[in-house]
Amino acid sequence: MGRILILAIIGILAWLLLRGLFKSASKSADRPQVKSDDIVPCGVCGVHIPKSEAQFEDGAWRCRDRTACTQRKP
Repeated sequence: MGRILILAIIGILAWLLLRGLFKSASKSADRPQVKSDDIVPCGVCGVHIPKSEAQFEDGAWRCRDRTACTQRKP
């Protein structure tokens, strides 16, 4: 009877340990990855914007929103 109790305790501890390892592995995989974006200056107004928000046109990066770009023009 004592051996069965000891084996049951060891089994439960092993199960808790393995469950904890799988939980921590899944949490790190679920985290969103931070994506860095290059910053480029607008060829019209000179404001520095991320490439994802810029448009490459006529050999230069430009703001996607043309009205805001022309209003900021010095």
